[in-house]
Amino acid sequence: MSDISTKSMSKYIKSKGIRIKTIAECLEIPYDSLYNSMKYKRPLRADEFMAMCVFFEKNPFDFYPRIVKHSEQKTPQFEL
Repeated sequence: MSDISTKSMSKYIKSKGIRIKTIAECLEIPYDSLYNSMKYKRPLRADEFMAMCVFFEKNPFDFYPRIVKHSEQKTPQFEL
């Protein structure tokens, strides 16, 4: 089973055409682990996800569109 961050990161990598092996080598993540994550066989660990965000110079919330969308909504003001 795969989580939102793993699926989003995998789709991002595919869209950029970057090889998993290149990312694994740069971030010193075992290739097999990263490959399995990108094929939805294992979820990314938090440290792997954050390292990839830094590598791609992306905000972690870029991979959580529902959270960002919700946070952009104005909070209703109530009078007591």
